[in-house]
Amino acid sequence: MDGIIEAGIALSKTSTPAAAATVLLHYCNAAAEPDLLAFYRFSDKNGRNLLNLESFRGYKPERKELFTREESIRFILESRESVCLLHRKESPFTGILLSSAMNSGMAAPLVTDSGRGGILFLNYLHPYRFSFHHMELIEKLIQTALPRF
Repeated sequence: MDGIIEAGIALSKTSTPAAAATVLLHYCNAAAEPDLLAFYRFSDKNGRNLLNLESFRGYKPERKELFTREESIRFILESRESVCLLHRKESPFTGILLSSAMNSGMAAPLVTDSGRGGILFLNYLHPYRFSFHHMELIEKLIQTALPRF
């Protein structure tokens, strides 16, 4: 199951959403080997609609905050669907590439029933690095982690 069972066991031992995010990033990193992996969590500061960078692996994202009104972010949150960009091009989803060095990526919502959570981003230096298998695996890992958020 590509680490799903192991991730579920590790997640069951977490007691906070921050700990669950750490475990989720570990398993997503092992499964997909992205060059940049980041989790942005909803912010409750001043009622602003922001996602704040909570943790990352690999290359550092260029922005610490993402606005939920940005087209790509808004689409992901409203549709609760993952988005994949196979190569850098003019697109409403270019915003999922978190560094100017990245050329392909995926963003997956991690949204609870109460509407909280965030978005998980995986970026690659090279174009066409993602496959359907990557998306399916990452989405399964997120579903395993979701009850902890």
